[in-house]
Amino acid sequence: MDKVTIHYLIKIGKKEHIENLRNRGFLYLNTLDFFKEMEKDEQRKDIHEGIQRIEQITTLEISWEDKKFEFRKDSKEGTLSSGQFRITNPNVKGNIYSMIGVKPELFELHDSLDKRNAEFGDAYLLITNTKEFIRRIESEIKKRKLNFKFGVVKYYDEQKFNGDLDAFCKPKKFEHQSEVRIFIESNKNEPLILEIGSVADISKIYEISQFEKMKFVLE
Repeated sequence: MDKVTIHYLIKIGKKEHIENLRNRGFLYLNTLDFFKEMEKDEQRKDIHEGIQRIEQITTLEISWEDKKFEFRKDSKEGTLSSGQFRITNPNVKGNIYSMIGVKPELFELHDSLDKRNAEFGDAYLLITNTKEFIRRIESEIKKRKLNFKFGVVKYYDEQKFNGDLDAFCKPKKFEHQSEVRIFIESNKNEPLILEIGSVADISKIYEISQFEKMKFVLE
């Protein structure tokens, strides 16, 4: 995993799923394509999953019959306000498991998490020993001989960023999620289930009504 200090991990979801996670260590990993194509869930849907590269467009020329129309950024006439060229790699396939990562910078900027995260479900699991939780997941994945990576999601400005992207990059509008994710490579394009055993010894379960009341103190 990236060398970033994670004090706590939080998984939000339906109560029955959160109880399964705590009691059985049941992890359900959906596909990249699932998150690209889902319809109404604005907190989860990201059409940019799997984007390999983004480039900002500064000039756009449109030809139609014998006419040409040119649009440029910073031009008084035919101003191009914004435009991006995105390259998708169809070979990037796999499964994702997402959690909220409570990092030191969150302590410094805020004493609580963004309330929009509460939209993910009606209960949440607070992982109090993140290293042990990750160790158990890693052990199960290695038993299955799967290629995987743990990482902290990095957020980019769609209007300014030029460069390469990977499965751990998301547009800035998702920044409030402070996401840590597991990415497992797979060409099957179907959900993947892991079961790591009970994590009751390193976690606590709460109703979502407690989420906004949760405060963090940096000592």
